Amino acid sequence: MDNPPNDALRRLAELYQQGRMQDLLNAGQPLLLQFPNSAPLLTLLGVASLSTGKFNQAKAALAKAVQLKPGDADAHNNLGIALNELGQRDAAIISYQRALTLRPNYTGAYNNMGSALRALGRIDEAIASFEKALSFKADYPEAHNNLGNALRDQGRTDEAIAAYRQALQLRPAYADALNNLGGALADLRRRDEAIECYTRALAINSNHATARAEKLHQQAHICDWDMIAADAALIPQLGVTGEPVSPFAMLPLEDAPERHRIRSERWVQKKYVRAPLLPRERPIARPEHLRIGYFSGDFFDHATMRLMAKLFETHDRRRFSLKALLRSASPPKSACCMKSCRPPRPCRQKLRESGDETRLSPHL
Repeated sequence: MDNPPNDALRRLAELYQQGRMQDLLNAGQPLLLQFPNSAPLLTLLGVASLSTGKFNQAKAALAKAVQLKPGDADAHNNLGIALNELGQRDAAIISYQRALTLRPNYTGAYNNMGSALRALGRIDEAIASFEKALSFKADYPEAHNNLGNALRDQGRTDEAIAAYRQALQLRPAYADALNNLGGALADLRRRDEAIECYTRALAINSNHATARAEKLHQQAHICDWDMIAADAALIPQLGVTGEPVSPFAMLPLEDAPERHRIRSERWVQKKYVRAPLLPRERPIARPEHLRIGYFSGDFFDHATMRLMAKLFETHDRRRFSLKALLRSASPPKSACCMKSCRPPRPCRQKLRESGDETRLSPHL
């Protein structure tokens, strides 16, 4: 028999419905020793591991569950969530696509896939995925909120605001949507409205660290020192413990280098999840030139680039091979030439002429 008795599975399902995920794990792990090939048990344990932040454990359980039962769309979707949390975005997208092959109107999988695509910088595809979810379920507040985030990434702020407002119309007590709406309004320098959104988000969830940090940041912009003073006692631990917050929002609020460092490290760990590194490949033969690579999204006309200009030109080509990977193929309108160029040429053209290989990529 591959599965535990029905009564045992029913008790685990009840723990899941009650939200008692750690109790589910405690009761289910001993059963897994007896029934290691039980797809329902592995799925329950995988979802409970997801809910408790044990993403590697969730990945292992759900990967085996879909191997045993490949027709389970929910298990594929949940495996995608685990992979996405581990920074394995491409693998996550494959899992979501498998879920959608099995259930073409699976709105949750479209929404989750959109989030993974957005994390990869594939914003047009992310927007299409969120819109597909909404085409099946127009009253889906999470998808409206996520669509707003993707639109905001493209600078389509007014459309993003409309998406956030739609999410809030469906769920008025949606703290994350209020926080995101505040961010979009702040982008437009509508600071009073942004502060109101952050305040409403905090009324719903007083522990929403991002909303509090951004509210303080906007209050600093308008010199509302009295309101900042009201939250002064919360500033030292904001982003240092609990939810990470943007370190840039906190810089003007206190002179505490050590805490700023901790905030920065925690923010990077949250926002830029690292995928496992590929095995290092050693060259078969010693290369003729030492290869130097430059990776940046800022090969434009700015102070650092001007300082770098002569460096690119003076590499000894007898000893070094210069390569550059540009994060974006579309320079801003201000990306003109550096003053050191005679005659003036765009910065990227100068880099192309200085390097042996230059590649354009939409995202690193």
